[in-house]
Amino acid sequence: MKLDDKAITENHSVDNEAIDTAEYLNDVSEADDGLIKMPKATYSYSLICLIIIAVVAAVYVIAINSNSAYTTVSASFSEIADGHNPDGSPFEIYEVLSDEVLKSACDKLDNKVDPETLKKHISVTGITTDGTFNTIRQKVLDGNDTYSYFPSRYTITYSIVSDSIAADGVFASIAAVFKQLAMPSKTKILQCVADSYKEYYENNYVLTSEVFDIDWSKTKSLDYFNRASEINNILNRISRYLGKRYDEDVEFVSKDGVSFGDLKDEAAGIMQNDIESYKSFVIQNGITSDRDKLLKQFRYVLNTNNDQAVRSRGEYAIMLDGISIYDPSITKVVFIPALDSENVFYMNRTKIGIDYLTEDASKANLAGDEAENNAHYYEYLISQFGNVTNSEDWILKAADKRCEEIISKVNDFCERAVAVNDEYISSVSYEGVEISSISYGQGLIPSAVAIAKITVIWASVLYVLWLACSVLQKKKRAWKEGKYTDVNS
Repeated sequence: MKLDDKAITENHSVDNEAIDTAEYLNDVSEADDGLIKMPKATYSYSLICLIIIAVVAAVYVIAINSNSAYTTVSASFSEIADGHNPDGSPFEIYEVLSDEVLKSACDKLDNKVDPETLKKHISVTGITTDGTFNTIRQKVLDGNDTYSYFPSRYTITYSIVSDSIAADGVFASIAAVFKQLAMPSKTKILQCVADSYKEYYENNYVLTSEVFDIDWSKTKSLDYFNRASEINNILNRISRYLGKRYDEDVEFVSKDGVSFGDLKDEAAGIMQNDIESYKSFVIQNGITSDRDKLLKQFRYVLNTNNDQAVRSRGEYAIMLDGISIYDPSITKVVFIPALDSENVFYMNRTKIGIDYLTEDASKANLAGDEAENNAHYYEYLISQFGNVTNSEDWILKAADKRCEEIISKVNDFCERAVAVNDEYISSVSYEGVEISSISYGQGLIPSAVAIAKITVIWASVLYVLWLACSVLQKKKRAWKEGKYTDVNS
C-alpha cells in the first residue's frame, strides 16, 4: 500500500511538470526550419528593451559630443609642404601649447583659467587623408627613405575629460566635470586659445604690414639735415621689402591696378625728388636747430673719411709694388678644361697670384676715391652751416612745413602699400593661418548613425542571449516531458 502511495505522488509531480511544459509549448511554436519564435507575450517587453537601449545609446553619444569642442587650423602657404613657416623657420604646431600663447588666452579669459589647466584639457592632432597615406606609401616603395610629410591642417580640441585626465582615474574625471562648471564655457576657452595662437603666429612668422608702421617722433626730434637721412633710411627699408614681394610674384596686381614694382618706383621718386629737394633747401640756407652739435658731427665724419682715404691709398700703393715685382715668367695665362652648366667642355682661364693683387688694388683705389669724395662733401657742409650763425624763424618754419609735407606723403604712400600687401597676403601668399569656427562632437548625422549602431549591436547581443536561454529552457522542459512519457508508459 505504501508503494502505491509513493507511485501516486511521483505521478502527480510528473503531471504538474507536463502541464507546465504544455503551457510553454502553447506559447512557443517551432517554425518549419527549426528556429525558435519569440513568444507573443514578450513582444511588448522586447520593444520596451529596444527603446531603453536606444535612449541609453543616445545619452552616451550626447555625453561624448558634449565633452569636447574643436577648431581647425589651416596653413595654406607653400612653405608648409617642407615643414617651414613663411619666413623659412621650422613650423611647429605645438606652439599652441606654449606658455606665451596660453598666457595670452588666460588674459582674454580674465585669468579665470591658468595655463597649466589649459594644457591638461587641450590636444593638437594633424589631419591626414587616404591620399596622404597613399603618397607616403608610394614614396617609401620608390626607395625615398628621407621623404617627410607635414600636414597643412590641424585640429585643436578642448576636452572636459581629456585623455590625460581620464588616465588619472574615474575620480579625476568626475572632478574635471564639476570644475568645468566654475570655468568659462569650453567654446569661449577654445576660441581664446585659437585667437591667441593666430596672433602669436602672425607676430612671429608672417611678413605682415608692420614694416609700414612708422614712428615719426624720432624723426622730428632730429636736426633738419639728419631728418632727410632718417626718412631716406625708412624708405630704403620699405623699398627692400617691396622688392622682395615683387620678386615673389612679378605678375601680382591689386584690384586697384597697383603692383609692388609700382610702389617701389613711387618710393624711389619720393627719395629722389621730395627728400633731395628738402635736403638741398636745408643745406643752401644752413638750417639747423643746434649749429655747434651739427658741425661737430660733420667734423667727425670728415676725419673718419680722411683716415679711410689714407688707408686705402696705402693699400693701393702696396698692391702696385707687389704687381711690379711679380716675375713675368710665371704670369703666363693657364687654361684648363672644364664643364659648363650644359656639360659642354670649354677652356677655363685660371686665376694666378697677380690676378688677385690686381683685384685688391682696384678695390683699394675705389675705396680711396669714395672716401675722398665724402671728405670733400663734408668740408662743403661745414662751410655752408658754419657761415650761418642763427636761422631765422621763417626759414625754420618753411623747413618744418616741407618736412611735414614729406611725412604726410610717406604716410599716404604707406597706407596704399599696406592695402596692396594685405591683399597679396590674403589672396596669393596665404602666409597666415586660418582658424575655423568652433564645432562640437560628430555632428547630427554621424551621431544618429552612432546611436543606431550601438542600439543594433546591444539589441542583437541581448537577443542572442535570450535565444540561448530559450533553447536551454526548451531542452530542459523537453527532457522533463520525455521523462513523463516514460513514466506513463
